Amino acid sequence: MAKKAKKKVTKKKRAPEKFKAARFAKKSSKKASKKTSKRSHKKKTLAAHAKAGGTFAEWVPINSIKPWKDNPRDNEEAVEELMLTMMTYGWSGDAITVDQWGTIRAGDSRYKAAKKLKLTKVPVRRLKFRDKHHAEMFALAHNKVGERANWNEKKLAQIFERTKRVMDKDEIERLSSFRPTEIKWTPTLIIGGDEKNNSALYIAETDEWETPQDFFNRLAKEFRFTLDVCASNKNTKCKRHFTKRQDGLSKKWTGVCWMNPPYGTEINKWVRKAYQSARTGATVVCLIPARTDTRWWHNFVMRSSEIRLIEGRLRFGGSVENAPFPSAIVIFRKRNPSKPSLVSTPAHTGKKKSAKKKLSKKKRK
Repeated sequence: MAKKAKKKVTKKKRAPEKFKAARFAKKSSKKASKKTSKRSHKKKTLAAHAKAGGTFAEWVPINSIKPWKDNPRDNEEAVEELMLTMMTYGWSGDAITVDQWGTIRAGDSRYKAAKKLKLTKVPVRRLKFRDKHHAEMFALAHNKVGERANWNEKKLAQIFERTKRVMDKDEIERLSSFRPTEIKWTPTLIIGGDEKNNSALYIAETDEWETPQDFFNRLAKEFRFTLDVCASNKNTKCKRHFTKRQDGLSKKWTGVCWMNPPYGTEINKWVRKAYQSARTGATVVCLIPARTDTRWWHNFVMRSSEIRLIEGRLRFGGSVENAPFPSAIVIFRKRNPSKPSLVSTPAHTGKKKSAKKKLSKKKRK
């Protein structure tokens, strides 16, 4: 067999030094052209942005800018809260707005917070003004416009309720910068404990549950109330009413009274007062939790004229969800029968017919 011819391996000759220099020059020229194109592109975008009236933020040494000495806004309280948010989230807010003389015109609180946190650099956006008076008017307008924004209480409550499932309240207050008094928690609360041992089936943050307006309107048409025995100036249902300061328990109840009492462990005092006032001539209509296991229910409610068990759960004023407990309307009159009449009433208008009516129709068929 014929032997295979061996391939000759030829070594590549090294290029002379002059060719190497030429290649390097080409590469460097390409890099330089790329850099110049990037610079020109950046200049063009900056020019276009400036033409449109905007400016880019840049990080500058904090000592290169100065606060507005005549700033009429007192923001010391906000500075402490801003420091907490900065420590939690970093610099997440807007850049500090500075005029052409280096004076801060918007973001004074952020500047002070950054100073206290000992930051060396801060983001700055520079604006050009006609003069210092023009710059001052901008600073006032920037602060005033922010004051006119309002919170949607309903949406705010929904956000807090969703977050409460994964965070505790202290953490929510710390992260959101809302104070405890500024957060309206949806009630999840102690409802109507036993008068002796203070036992409670339901636990809540507040004992004040504002009556749903549509539900009250139905009762108002029927009874024509003249007195709200326990209310505040904000949630009262009648012109004549007793507030917490006036202490409705110490007053005389006359006429046709509406009572939606505090649902804490003192509810038994309010139900007793309703029963006693009815004996002296008043008519008292009560909206209370249906706590059939408590002493006050058996001692006073069972001596009333009428009990209306509410079908479904009420949604009290300011709440996002329905109440976590059943409710009842209890009516005390001067002459109460030996046994109260028991009736079912819907929680909301336009509800489907009750189960009793459906059963009666089936029987007829």
